[in-house]
Amino acid sequence: MKKYVMSLILVSAFAVVTGYGVRKLCYRFPTEAEMRHYHEVHSPSSVDSISSKVQGDRIIFKVQHSNGSGFKERYKVEAGRRWVMPWNEYDWKNE
Repeated sequence: MKKYVMSLILVSAFAVVTGYGVRKLCYRFPTEAEMRHYHEVHSPSSVDSISSKVQGDRIIFKVQHSNGSGFKERYKVEAGRRWVMPWNEYDWKNE
């Protein structure tokens, strides 16, 4: 009985630690590199600068872009945390 209880405690502890690790690794905000890639794929202009600030459970990106002929524009993007596997990029379409 004592061996069974110790095994149950060890398995439970392993499950908790693993769950915490997966949450830290996979439940995340998008990175600035992912934001830059998303803009460059969906827009003909190039990104000049990106800054980000976390506010509670959201991240706010400030993006400045230009088309090379003097046109410059600035916009903000707000995004939340999402479950993303480490080998995948952040999925912007489900926001």
